[in-house]
Amino acid sequence: LIKEKVAQITGEEVVGVSVAWDYKAHSHEISDAVESDVCPQAADAGGSQTEPPRSFDTPITNKILEAWHVHIHDEHDGHDHDHGHGHEHASRQMEDLLINLETCPVAFVVFGSEAGRDRAVTVVGGAGVEIHGSVCSLKASTHEPREILWENLAVTTADRKMKHLKGVSLVLASCMAWTVLLYLPYAYYMASFSYARGDEPGQFSEGIFIGLVVGSQIGLFVASSMAAKQEQWHYESDVQKMYTLYYNSALILNLALDIVLQAYLSYIQMVGVGAHTAQGKPLGSLTRFQEIFESYPMQKSVGSLLFKYCWP
Repeated sequence: LIKEKVAQITGEEVVGVSVAWDYKAHSHEISDAVESDVCPQAADAGGSQTEPPRSFDTPITNKILEAWHVHIHDEHDGHDHDHGHGHEHASRQMEDLLINLETCPVAFVVFGSEAGRDRAVTVVGGAGVEIHGSVCSLKASTHEPREILWENLAVTTADRKMKHLKGVSLVLASCMAWTVLLYLPYAYYMASFSYARGDEPGQFSEGIFIGLVVGSQIGLFVASSMAAKQEQWHYESDVQKMYTLYYNSALILNLALDIVLQAYLSYIQMVGVGAHTAQGKPLGSLTRFQEIFESYPMQKSVGSLLFKYCWP
């Protein structure tokens, strides 16, 4: 119906129409059915496989994979199946599921050529195309077909506002948890040394700091990826765009915290060893923040720390 209507109004060749369906709640079942239909041999072989052994980290791994919508294996009620009866029953269930699905307010019309698409968009203009009493707009898509996340097309802009708020809250909560649970205790421990006459932490403390930095990168990567995916964007490029925004914002905040901590620890260390400014004043005698920050020892220390943090 859509194909005929668009071709009639625009006068252009319409190759086909892909209607989006609201199947987010059943995406896993439908994907399995499609895979078993396309690759029946693999599905039959997979039915006889046993579940891999569980280990102490299996629940954590499954939670992370579930958040990323990655399904390695299915949990079965048993390993002995009546393949004939089970297949017919599954087919009837899938048929009922597909019949009861509702469409999304989005459909993709494929024209014979790009020029034909542009002419069709110009012809329709703001008048739209009437389908079953509803006026549908026609606009050129700027995304490649492989970018489309079909299971997310039912999500509207209004629905995504709350999801976006949850994504921002997830990234901020991750940064806050990392700061409170790991960063502040480490900073308190490092600041407890006077750095005078050998009173300073050993190499193990430096290793802890490196571990915290690496761990924070991994944690922020996971949190940013989960936040971007749970917002359910329509196209993969939008997901990657939000992931990049979240991750870089968290990294900048992480970098600022690291530099502040290391600069403070360097200040304590230089005061402990009696460092002087370029004018010959003891660094510990300075009272104003601007004077301390602009002093040569602090500028040298902060610059060196920033270089080490960002390189390579």
